[in-house]
Amino acid sequence: MVDIKILAIVAVVAVVGAGCAIAFTHNNDGSSDSGDESPAFTIKQTYDGTNYETLSLKKCDRLVGTSTIYMTSIYYLLCQKYNEVPYSDAALNNKDLVNEFQFVVAGGTPLNYIKDNTELYPYFDSSKYFEGDSASLKSYDSERMMRNVADAVGKENYRVLFMGSYVTSASMAADYVAVRANVKSAGAVEAVFPETTDFLSSFAGIQLVAYLFGYEKYADALISGLQKDLYNVYKTVNANEKYGNLKCYWEGNSGKSVKMSGMSKSIIDFLGWNSIYSKSVQQDTEDIISKQPDVIIFYTNDTRSDAEKGLTSYTSWDYSLINVDMGGITATPKFVPSIVNMCKAVYGPVSDTYTLEQAKADTTFWNTYAGFTSPVTLVTEEPAS
Repeated sequence: MVDIKILAIVAVVAVVGAGCAIAFTHNNDGSSDSGDESPAFTIKQTYDGTNYETLSLKKCDRLVGTSTIYMTSIYYLLCQKYNEVPYSDAALNNKDLVNEFQFVVAGGTPLNYIKDNTELYPYFDSSKYFEGDSASLKSYDSERMMRNVADAVGKENYRVLFMGSYVTSASMAADYVAVRANVKSAGAVEAVFPETTDFLSSFAGIQLVAYLFGYEKYADALISGLQKDLYNVYKTVNANEKYGNLKCYWEGNSGKSVKMSGMSKSIIDFLGWNSIYSKSVQQDTEDIISKQPDVIIFYTNDTRSDAEKGLTSYTSWDYSLINVDMGGITATPKFVPSIVNMCKAVYGPVSDTYTLEQAKADTTFWNTYAGFTSPVTLVTEEPAS
C-alpha cells in the first residue's frame, strides 16, 4: 500500500474499551445519541502546507461549511445506512434519511449553488438550513459564517464542525487561521480543512467524513463498492484498443478549457484520454477544430446554447459528447459513478465481472488508484486490571 499525503490530515482515534469502539448514532429526527461517550481522536492539520498542528476532537453532530464535497459524502453514507440507492425516488421518500440529512448538514454552502451543482437540492428544507453567502471559503462573509455556526449549535449546544477545502493556490486560499478562530468563537468545536486531489485522497476523505460524523460503520461497505466499480472501469478501458489514443477537450461553463490538475486530470488520465489543453484559458474555436478531439466534455449545468459552446461548428469529424455533473468530478463517492458513465459514453458497456478481491490482487491498480492509506488510526485502551 502506498504512503501518501491525505487531505493534509492524519486522524488518531482513541477507543474506549478492549478493541471496541463506542458507536456514534443519530436518532431518526437527527438528534445525537453520542453524548460525552463518543470516541476522542486527534487530527494533524496544516494551514500553510508545511507546518502541522495536532487538534483534539470528538465526533460531531452537525456540519457547517463550504463546498458540496462533505455533504455529498454524508448523503452517500446515509444511503448506505438506510439501504437506499443514491438519488432514487425511494431515497428521497425515506423520511428518516431526509430528516437525518437535514439535521447533520446544517448550513453553509448557498442553496442556489447546491441546486446548480448537485442533485441534492430536493433533500434540503430552507427553513431548517442556515445558509451562507458563498460556496468559496475565501468569499464567505465572516459575520454570516459565525452566525450560521451559532445557529447550528443552537440552545441544545450541538457539536458543530466547520469544514472548508484547503487549497494551495494563493488566489483561492482563505485565511484558514482566521476562519478557524472565528467559527470556534461562534461555538464550533473545530474547523477542518481537507485537501483532496486524486482518487486515493478522495477515498480517504470519504472515510474521514464518516469518522467525523459517526458513520464509520458504513464507510467500508460504501468504499469497497466504489473500489470494485472503479476496477471494472479500469479493466474495461485498458482492454480497449482505443485506450491511450483518444484526444479530449473539456470546457467549463465560462467557455474556458478546464485546467488539467487535481481530480479532472486524475479522471482523464485514468480513462486513457489526452487533453488537448492543460490550462484554463479561452480557446480559439478554429484551433479546437484543427485538433479534432475524440471526446468533448461539458457540464450538465452549462446553460449556454450549442452555438455558444461551439458545437454547431464541430461538424467535420466524429466525436463522443459527454455532459458530466460538476459535483460528480469532485472528491466524493459520486466520482466513481461519473467515471463509469464517462467510460460508457466512449468505450461502451462496462464490465461488472471483476471482484474487490481481484482488484486488491492487481497491485498496479490498487496501489495507484484504490489502496488508500487510512487517515484514521484506532488506538485501543486496555481496561484496567
